[in-house]
Amino acid sequence: MIVDLAEWAEDKFSELCSRAGVTRNKSVQDRTGWDYLVEFPPTVVRDAPGDLQPVDAAAHVQVKSKRTGRASVPVKLSNALRFAKNPLPCFVVLFLGTQGGEPVRIFAKHFWEREIREALKRAREAHAQGREDLHKLTLTLSFDAQDEHSEDLLKWMEAAVTSHGDRYVEVKGAFGRTLGFEEGAVHGSIRFNIADLGALVDHQIGLAAIAPPINITIRERRFGINSSRPLFEGVPSVVRMQSLPHPCRVRVRGGERDDIWLDGKLFAPALPNLPLEFRKLRVIADFLEIMITGQNAGHITLYLDPDAHRSLTGLRAFVDVLKIGDQGPLQIQISCNGRSLPSFSANLPIEQDAEMIRRVSDAITGLEKASVGALLPELTLSLSEISQAWNSIVAFNDLVTSSGMSGTFTLDRDILPEVSQATSIYFYDYVDVGAWTFMAVVRRQILALETEGPRASFKLGAPRVIESIVRQGRGEDHLADLRKLYASACKIEGDGVLEFNDGDYRALTSGTARHAPLLLSRERDSRR
Repeated sequence: MIVDLAEWAEDKFSELCSRAGVTRNKSVQDRTGWDYLVEFPPTVVRDAPGDLQPVDAAAHVQVKSKRTGRASVPVKLSNALRFAKNPLPCFVVLFLGTQGGEPVRIFAKHFWEREIREALKRAREAHAQGREDLHKLTLTLSFDAQDEHSEDLLKWMEAAVTSHGDRYVEVKGAFGRTLGFEEGAVHGSIRFNIADLGALVDHQIGLAAIAPPINITIRERRFGINSSRPLFEGVPSVVRMQSLPHPCRVRVRGGERDDIWLDGKLFAPALPNLPLEFRKLRVIADFLEIMITGQNAGHITLYLDPDAHRSLTGLRAFVDVLKIGDQGPLQIQISCNGRSLPSFSANLPIEQDAEMIRRVSDAITGLEKASVGALLPELTLSLSEISQAWNSIVAFNDLVTSSGMSGTFTLDRDILPEVSQATSIYFYDYVDVGAWTFMAVVRRQILALETEGPRASFKLGAPRVIESIVRQGRGEDHLADLRKLYASACKIEGDGVLEFNDGDYRALTSGTARHAPLLLSRERDSRR
């Protein structure tokens, strides 16, 4: 039988420290929960200067004793909180007797993540109950078999203290800052007049810049328990609480045409359990704004800003949607997060000009052909820029997109007989649109060519763009590179290429051609 087990336990702990060479300093005034401050000797680093040598690792220890029973002890909640927030390592050591005597088993807990969580949660629960006398509340620590350290107490404690090296304080501090906030630290609630529900929905999906009057309460929350005093409560003069957009895809079905896909952003109200008549979705997909109501009715707004810049792909989608809209209602389907919303149909809210749509589409086609393979994400144009360059684009498209071509020409001298043996002809040209120049080398197959003196008749096949350049700037500044591409294309084909005015299509069509037709061959080309 040990008469004073509490005194015996402290003496035993002091003895164990002495045997292990661990410095221990007993608390004179036991007001903050620890009985001993222990210091473990550092590991000396050989050949390292003194300023780089590690220092003693210190820890606070509370020594508990129990005469018999289960391996568990109560700890004042105020002391448990101090241990949780203390940057130093903290331990609770229990000396558990056997019917008040020996053998005495030794259990120990390192106040770490689990213990810190329990202390912080118990304190938050006390706050919810209006309790501020934390020194009168307790937290029970229970020990199991893995917590028994009758043979290795000091060795185990030292390992726990040094397990994180210089980062111990950082790691323990992170527990205090984050535990219990897994679902966020700040939560709130709103109250509003039911008559303003529709206006609030419109605000959340971006149709109104400012929300209607709303009473807002914001509280700090930990372990799912709110603080009693709100961080804010009242009616702000200005409220903006719009929903974050979700990426989505908009599919415009084209009937006999290919479907058109647009990247969009979907805005949905963040209010739960909305009545059906207040449910709305808003989708912004480039030039389309789509509104969907709870009855799955859709409405489309078309943005026709002529100065808006788009990629060629975006301009093509814009024109193709107009084409589909000219034939009847658009069939719309929206996909978001792997799910497709029900399809609906809606008419474009504008009068269509079919001829103008066709002309713009043809203009874009020429620019597309002259930019195949050009990976230029910064390449954007506006409808205004296309309109300003309209005549030049039409002339350029004659080179790159027109179908078969036939005609006659007469020179001021006889045409060389060998010209009639030609099988293909190459031309080059460029067009400036906005800040960009589109350049192309085109090949046409010669389907028929008959000459008689200075007069010739010909028939050419459809054009094929052989080489292209897309650059910022003016075409005349890049003509040297374009002509090199033209010469290289002619050389690669070799025999049978008919060269007319050095391939300058612009000079040919403007009537300023300077040179007679010339049949190129590999032998002749090598001497040029």
